[in-house]
Amino acid sequence: LEQLLTMCAEAVTVKNFTSITIVGDGSCFWRSILAHFEKYQLIDYLRWLADEYRERVFRSFPEHQELYQEVLDALTCGYFPLDKQLVMFLKVITAIHILEKRQDYRYIPLDGLTLEEWVAQFVLEYDTWADHEAIKAVADVMNINIHIHKHTRETLIIKGVGRCAFADVHVFYSGTHYSLLLHQQ
Repeated sequence: LEQLLTMCAEAVTVKNFTSITIVGDGSCFWRSILAHFEKYQLIDYLRWLADEYRERVFRSFPEHQELYQEVLDALTCGYFPLDKQLVMFLKVITAIHILEKRQDYRYIPLDGLTLEEWVAQFVLEYDTWADHEAIKAVADVMNINIHIHKHTRETLIIKGVGRCAFADVHVFYSGTHYSLLLHQQ
């Protein structure tokens, strides 16, 4: 553990980033993305996304309708909702994006599952890790580029579709956990 923490500190220092601690419960990638939006006060964009996906959520995932409405109400009032609600909000719109753009995600290793079953198992469960396909879908949905700085000092860049609307999001991946990285001022 001490060696891993040292690697994390070295990676963050070398790259001129400050690391923001994220709770590690399986949803750390999702939380890191949302922490970026909160840090840069991009609540208006999240509210726009919530409005944009509202009807599709209600039609495709009625079991998430109440949670989604709570998130939308909180964003409309100008504050970030509870952590778990916001994570599920991002997961639900990511799931819809994958299902609507299934041709772009045809390489997902389904291992005998339908795409709908894969989304239910690997995207919509609260404490599931984000794999490469989910990360790509988040980049597309949020219209961002995601830089994943790995403990091996390698950096992966996952580009969202279209022109990136905001500052790129940088996260550090230790091999088991994501944390948000912010450029040092």
